[in-house]
Amino acid sequence: MPKEIEIKPNKTNANYEIFNSMLLLERPESQKKKHFWVMGSNDKNVMLCIYLVGVGNQNIRDYSVSDILAGAVRSNANKIVIATNYPNSKDRKPTEEDIDGTNWLYHASKILGITLEDHIIIFNEI
Repeated sequence: MPKEIEIKPNKTNANYEIFNSMLLLERPESQKKKHFWVMGSNDKNVMLCIYLVGVGNQNIRDYSVSDILAGAVRSNANKIVIATNYPNSKDRKPTEEDIDGTNWLYHASKILGITLEDHIIIFNEI
């Protein structure tokens, strides 16, 4: 049976701090929108790339695999961490779309030899 990714809101690791800092650099009106980022690294956990895939209310599956993984492939990353934010969300749990999209991306990225390590969800209150 293929491995499934478990999504847990996490405020304790450095990756969360990196993505949250990127969000806070945005203009206040942009912080009110959902963002989707990707960070790629190598086997030694050296960050090779970090980029914004999109802004808006899209779910992960609204993007193509090539949109999501292009930067990681170009930088020769073999691991990625993805992050999304939920502005003013009262419900601090991943949605079914988050879980489905994360598992879809996990399996799609494996085909390219890239491991999806984590999906960080930022619940920001604006």
